[in-house]
Amino acid sequence: MFCLLLLMCFGQKLDEDLVIKIEKAHQSLLLGFSRFNVLVLFPNFGKFLFRKRWNELVEIRRNQEEQLVPLIRARRENQKKQKLDDDSEGDFFCFSYVNSLLDLELPEDGGRKLTEEEIVTLFSEFLNGGTDTTSTALQWIMANLRTQIRAALFTEAINLFADKLHIGRTYYISNALVKMSNAPYNSGSGKEIIFNKHTIVREAESEQQITETVNYKFVPLKMAEKYLGTNNYIDIIVIVVSMGPPLNTTRKRDGTTTTRRQLQIIDSGSTLPMQLTLWGGLATEEGEIIAEKVDENPVVIMTSIKVQQFQGTSLCTTGDTIIQIDSEIQEAKVLKEWASTHPLLVEMHKEQQKSQIPSIRRASTPTNINAIINGTLLDKQVQLYKVHAWIIEINNRQDPWYPACTVCKKKLEKFINAEKCEHCFAKKFEVTDRYLLRIKIGDKTGTFWISVFDKQVEKILGCEAHELKKMKETDSINFINRVEKCLWTSYAFTIKISERQVKDESSRQYTCVDIEEIDDEEWKKPPAEIAALLPDN
Repeated sequence: MFCLLLLMCFGQKLDEDLVIKIEKAHQSLLLGFSRFNVLVLFPNFGKFLFRKRWNELVEIRRNQEEQLVPLIRARRENQKKQKLDDDSEGDFFCFSYVNSLLDLELPEDGGRKLTEEEIVTLFSEFLNGGTDTTSTALQWIMANLRTQIRAALFTEAINLFADKLHIGRTYYISNALVKMSNAPYNSGSGKEIIFNKHTIVREAESEQQITETVNYKFVPLKMAEKYLGTNNYIDIIVIVVSMGPPLNTTRKRDGTTTTRRQLQIIDSGSTLPMQLTLWGGLATEEGEIIAEKVDENPVVIMTSIKVQQFQGTSLCTTGDTIIQIDSEIQEAKVLKEWASTHPLLVEMHKEQQKSQIPSIRRASTPTNINAIINGTLLDKQVQLYKVHAWIIEINNRQDPWYPACTVCKKKLEKFINAEKCEHCFAKKFEVTDRYLLRIKIGDKTGTFWISVFDKQVEKILGCEAHELKKMKETDSINFINRVEKCLWTSYAFTIKISERQVKDESSRQYTCVDIEEIDDEEWKKPPAEIAALLPDN
């Protein structure tokens, strides 16, 4: 908007550096307007009583004149040349606001023309009125439209901005490329922003959370069917009553593999639960957080959700979906209150889904370790596998825990005297200890390392993380015995396999999502083949 007003003033496009200098000078004047008012109230003595403010105002005015007077003089010379060469075919002349001021005469002052200082003053008034009223109108239009646009980062841009961008914060973005978005990734605006190495990202001074500024337009689940076959995405606020395990699936359009996870959701107007599918990172990251809270009936906000026809009317996430769990906005509090006052109704919806969503144990496929590590699994669509194995070694036996946020459950790097969580930005959070155990397991066919988290580690060690940590501090002998005791015990491990791309190399991650005890006597003692794998041998 500021560039457009400058074009109207001078009739020509100015260099970007000059525009920035003029904008800074004008902004300094506007920001100090309330402070300079006292000089108007005391015009005679103000410059002596408030000498610092007066000098500051004079400096701002001097900066304005340094930027604008050369432009005014250049415009005057251009106008004189145009009058002298009126009949020639010179360059196209655009009449501007400054040209109207150059020809202006003051009858009450002997018909004199405006001085350069007076033109600068009128120019400043023009900019002030134009930017203030127009930008305010545009802000209201954008706020009511609730426009959102997809931003994409590739290769070099990811390394530059991945650590700078956080959900819930506000940024000024410049020098980015705006282009039409591809149809499969269209968020509704039809355009997307592409970050590159020249893009400038600056966080706004105000650190307001996005939940305080976003104007959500929640659609009740019973109304979702109306959006079938349209290009419109919807926002929903729901209660998750149950969910299935993460599963690998192959995209038909390009043959690549991604992760999906199915949830059953309700709201206060539901008669039956509705199915929603999480895709990609939302299934593996936010999905894990929801899974840990599913017994607590978490209230979840999801934006940019697509309505589709799959086993009836169902929903799925898109590339623009943002998920917030147990938000503090008023609508979330109301839905949470509804769930607490209708516990029987919520439980009824849960019972309806028990026979429809497979549990992790029913979804896993029995196999052996050799088949997993050598990639000889028959079904590439299956992501969960069950193996019977012994615990052979523990990598982090001294500190098998990490500090985590009680809200989002993610690992905290900076938590001492922190005002809010670095991941979910929750202000009311506490730091708790959660298990992360790196163990080596083996059967007769091979061995490999897996990661085991919180609740599953409790089944192995028999206590919670904070209890084991306290035991280490007060009774180190008992702590060592407790950890060593789990070696060479056997379990049925349900393993989730996920692919990771590190630079140009692909690697696999093996995570234990469920543990069961084995009743078979054959697994009570390790056979000779497994005993030979002891670190001392």
